[in-house]
Amino acid sequence: MNVKLENPIIKIREKYEQFHKKERDIADYILKTSDEIIYQSVQETAQGCGVSKSSVVRFCKSIGYSGYSELKTEIAKAAFEIQYREEIYKNTSSDSFSEQLSQMFSAAAYIMEQLRTTMDYSLLIRVADIISESRLLLIYGMIYSGQTGFIFCERMKTLGIPSFLAWDHISMKQISILSSDNTSAIFISHSGASKDTLENARLAKSRNATVIAITSAPSSPLAKAADIVIPIPSMDSSLFRYYYPIENAFSMVLAALSLAVARKCHKKSSASTEKFETEIINDAFDPMLYQ
Repeated sequence: MNVKLENPIIKIREKYEQFHKKERDIADYILKTSDEIIYQSVQETAQGCGVSKSSVVRFCKSIGYSGYSELKTEIAKAAFEIQYREEIYKNTSSDSFSEQLSQMFSAAAYIMEQLRTTMDYSLLIRVADIISESRLLLIYGMIYSGQTGFIFCERMKTLGIPSFLAWDHISMKQISILSSDNTSAIFISHSGASKDTLENARLAKSRNATVIAITSAPSSPLAKAADIVIPIPSMDSSLFRYYYPIENAFSMVLAALSLAVARKCHKKSSASTEKFETEIINDAFDPMLYQ
């Protein structure tokens, strides 16, 4: 079995009896601080374990990971998935499957209608202008938000806009150092409070990139740090209760941006007006259920 399909914490517990003393010291530290370790450097973890950095790296490899960074990423993903399952089960366990689907579709319809009627289309056109004129586009989203950004990133590449996607703390730092003047940095975040997301937004901004936040928390630290905020409607403060409908809303906004950027990139000098561009964006938020 591919170790990446397993929860790293479970993997460590299963192999615990096979570890020698130094490995057990590392295992004990990881098991005790799994919710904190995802924010630590290898040096900080090594100090917490009382071992060398190389010992930590060797430990990670001994349980099937390429190194410390990959272990942290898998721990973060596993924690998210566990919390997601708990929230989903808590909110739907008493309902039949048809009732669950009805609630999900109703929530999606409501959020899409809110998105369609409250979205500032001129703001999307402004962001499209910025992206189309940028020498480089950086896209950030932790774990599933990063997956939402993947298609958008590929669409931007198709339009000839150099784009990079980061979905964990390591790749975020790697692409943030590319930011400079005439760089756009889009941060996709439900809560707008992720430590890594906020740190990289501030880093990109300090390097003169234009920071754009797409978030359902318009008063969040990320929103306050951004130059431009595209708000996503939300029905609930919980990250998971309406996760699928909110995820669809993020995808629709990115699809609308794709259309607007495509229009900018292929725009003929004499062709169109802002009204026509607004109609294109409006169409993106007009699915069949509104016809």
